[in-house]
Amino acid sequence: MRRYRNAQAFVKSRAQEESFDYHFSDEVVQEFRGYGIELTKSCRLRFVRVELDTAEVEVLLTNLVDSQEYPGEEFKALYHERWTVEEGIKTTRCKIEMENWIGKTVHSIYQDSHARVLCQNMAVSLGVCREVCSSTKISSSPSVVRA
Repeated sequence: MRRYRNAQAFVKSRAQEESFDYHFSDEVVQEFRGYGIELTKSCRLRFVRVELDTAEVEVLLTNLVDSQEYPGEEFKALYHERWTVEEGIKTTRCKIEMENWIGKTVHSIYQDSHARVLCQNMAVSLGVCREVCSSTKISSSPSVVRA
């Protein structure tokens, strides 16, 4: 559990927020370098404690470390707004089998990812068009549409 030492200490502290430096291991830095991504040895992160309406407490981790510019109180609303986006991403990932890549290189995975999202968007658009067309009477003149 060494990796989560900062999180465990924060939870026990009951503080509302706390910033700290996270240090990546040499193995992680090398792994990213192998993918063509330069990773700094450390980065500044911030824990923010958010109490939900259900009285549950969530601990969020962010790289928005400036508490003056990004007050901790704003994270509750942000977290709530983000939740529907997260659920949409999860649903999309399942539908387009995001983890089943065809290629093995970073470039081919980017292509595969974009192609799958494009296909998903096209399928949704065609579905919407079908619904609109089936609920609308189209007269013999193509320029006249009656609802």
